[in-house]
Amino acid sequence: MWWLGLLIGISIATVTTTPECRPNIRIIEQERKAVVEGTCAPDGQGHHNSELRYELIVERIGSSGISRTRQAGTFTPGTSPADTLSRTSINFSTGDALHVRLLIYAGDRIISSAKIERNLE
Repeated sequence: MWWLGLLIGISIATVTTTPECRPNIRIIEQERKAVVEGTCAPDGQGHHNSELRYELIVERIGSSGISRTRQAGTFTPGTSPADTLSRTSINFSTGDALHVRLLIYAGDRIISSAKIERNLE
């Protein structure tokens, strides 16, 4: 019943965290464009110096089909409030749905993730 959230226009968000990183997804809707930003907030202790990997996956679902984009890279969690890992923008039409996932990896293992689904207006 994933479509129920889309019909009533509710954003559905899920986050799993570890001490190394608290992932967050921010969506800023502008005129027929959505800016999607993936961030990672450190635990505040500042002792993590291991390199982590991220993957930001954005899907726009609309009457013209599905558009997917994926960005990935590496980062070292710092002590700043939140590291911006990735930023992308996507054009949309009223009624399109946006599904975004941010995955944080240590090696090949997912250690944190965030997911949001939103109906765009």
